[in-house]
Amino acid sequence: MEGYRSVMGTAGDRLLSERELEFIIKSYRYLRLSIVALIVALGTSMAWQVAITDRFNCMEGSVSAYYYTAVHSLFIGALIAMGVSMIAIKGRSTVEDAYFNIAGFLAPVVAIVPTDPSGKLCSGKHPLPIDRELFVGNGMASLLAGAALTIGAVALILKRRAKNGHAPPAKFRAVFGAATPGVAPAGLIGLGIVITKLAGKSWLTSVHLVAAIGVFASIWIVVMSLCSEGFHRFIHRRVAWQDEGSFKHRPPADNVKNLYRAVAVSMPVGGAAVAGITALVSTDHWVLVLEAWEIALFGVFWAVQTGELWNVLPSAIPVETATGSAETTS
Repeated sequence: MEGYRSVMGTAGDRLLSERELEFIIKSYRYLRLSIVALIVALGTSMAWQVAITDRFNCMEGSVSAYYYTAVHSLFIGALIAMGVSMIAIKGRSTVEDAYFNIAGFLAPVVAIVPTDPSGKLCSGKHPLPIDRELFVGNGMASLLAGAALTIGAVALILKRRAKNGHAPPAKFRAVFGAATPGVAPAGLIGLGIVITKLAGKSWLTSVHLVAAIGVFASIWIVVMSLCSEGFHRFIHRRVAWQDEGSFKHRPPADNVKNLYRAVAVSMPVGGAAVAGITALVSTDHWVLVLEAWEIALFGVFWAVQTGELWNVLPSAIPVETATGSAETTS
């Protein structure tokens, strides 16, 4: 076990015990696996709705439209759980950490603020009777309260760490890093409301649309930062307010980087292609196909990264097993 140093500030330079190392690694693994499980669960719920409830007779026009079906509970629960998990997981770089935080805050917004309900579901049945404004008011107030508490707690922790000699290396750590889960998404949503309001859309639709786009855009930025050092440097300078462009920890191996590159290209290019082809066949389902494509690619990315980091501590120190020997790192 020699060579492992605690990643917790309160432990200083104390070496991790075998039990502590096992606890950290397993907790990190299970947290990452939970997101994969949630994606599978949400997909299964939608498949059940299509196959069992609607008997393959029809599909809704978008993933978000399933909010008004029996998928309702799992749709909300899965997105909120995935959002919290992405915020909790520490990215290997400042860029990755920041955009996981943004995606993590926006995912619950997608769940809490639903898309416009149609008069009837594709099956001809009435959608769940939801008072959108009542539900959204309660949900968003609760979400923002939780975000404010989290930001305050992070600020206090950073202040305490600074007193103990662990000052943040960049302004990002003290300002942007703490505020990212709330401030950046709020700015995106505010801009989206203005744009879509000018286009004659309801403000709730605006929030939902911008939040959904923001989730996928944030994930794409993370993937791009992992497969392109130049892109990582470009984003890093604008996020961390400093010129340090290299990865905080080690970058992915070349074979893994190629997989990330395939996902990064497939998200915009492949998404446009499948949506366009679907629109030629059915103008009612191109949004559904596009969303399913992006969610599937997110699942692929997350599964690949989980495999890549399976034997790596959150501080990017390699291990052979949770309780075995490993390389010594300085």
